[in-house]
Amino acid sequence: MKHPFLGICILLFISNLSAFGQQNENQTELLIIGVNHSRTKKINYNKLYQLLEENKPDLILWEQSEDFKSVFGLRTAYRLKIFSIGTEQLALQVFKKKNKTIPIIGFDTSFSLRKNDLKENVTKRKYRKEESIAKKKYIKESIRVSNIFFTKLYKNKMNNEDSISYWSYVNLHNNYIEDVFNKSLQEINLPVVYNQAKELEKMESNVIIPLARKYMMDSVALNDYISDLNFGKARNSYMAQKVIDIVSNQSGKKIIVLTGLSHKYFLLDALNKQTKMNLKLLSLQ
Repeated sequence: MKHPFLGICILLFISNLSAFGQQNENQTELLIIGVNHSRTKKINYNKLYQLLEENKPDLILWEQSEDFKSVFGLRTAYRLKIFSIGTEQLALQVFKKKNKTIPIIGFDTSFSLRKNDLKENVTKRKYRKEESIAKKKYIKESIRVSNIFFTKLYKNKMNNEDSISYWSYVNLHNNYIEDVFNKSLQEINLPVVYNQAKELEKMESNVIIPLARKYMMDSVALNDYISDLNFGKARNSYMAQKVIDIVSNQSGKKIIVLTGLSHKYFLLDALNKQTKMNLKLLSLQ
């Protein structure tokens, strides 16, 4: 060959091209969709279902401890308002009917106090029912603890600087809630919205708890609030690790994660730190 250097360059180019193609082939795509668990003016199960169909996932993860199972008569119960049903469950019910082979895996922690139920010959159906009840109790208790804490904190007479800090948190919280309940799925999944939850968590640790220690005399309300915050952080860590464990075994797949909007920033932060996986994080269009 008259130009051996040229030959080497061609071989290197072909080799790199092949490696690039193989890398893309094994790349795992992950789309995290933050949702409001309850129906709002602009968010309902049908809009979420349409997004699932448009994005065509190979696998879906949803914010429950158990894998998804269809429930007979669920949409009828929803239409008749027999009981409250989450946005994701209804959307997945419709999606699963048309996409029977696509797995839907749970990645949340267990809220049930009876963790040995399955070993006691209790049916999986009963276990799932008890788990659902336990999660609803947890949410109700978390709201109760927060309401008591902020009611007591609000009653304290703060100095001007502390009052400004307190109301900065309150205003951010109210803006975030307003966004969640008045914007579309595409809008709440923008960083400018879901990152408000990240800022709120920082302020809870750096502003609200110090103010409570300074002004509040009720140690029970304070300790309950801190305990609830710590559980929330531990739950986020558990869910993030569970997602990482599942995704690491799904090379080359397209995966959708359905989660409450307040968890989205944490999951994204955890996944962005991953260096061992060939992972591409997608944005909701």
